[in-house]
Amino acid sequence: MKLIIFLSILTSTFACNAKPGHYCQNGREEECNPGNYCPGGTTPIQTCGLGYFCPNFKMTEPFSCNQGYYCPLSTNSKSQEVCPIAYYCPYGGM
Repeated sequence: MKLIIFLSILTSTFACNAKPGHYCQNGREEECNPGNYCPGGTTPIQTCGLGYFCPNFKMTEPFSCNQGYYCPLSTNSKSQEVCPIAYYCPYGGM
């Protein structure tokens, strides 16, 4: 019984090899959603970090924030925010 459970876990973890723009969840390939990026393969879904944004489905890498904008750290960074008046926001702004 223990061997069957172990093999089931092993199969669901490693059976999926996602194409770029997708990730594996429970052994199935899923499409990457905005706010995240997915390099593909066995790499898990990645959240866009500080200074980056991911506005589209199936992104394989995040976009750097443009000059004049900032990209706050967020669990769902889908867009850039306009730099507030009296602030300086360089390329890759945080």
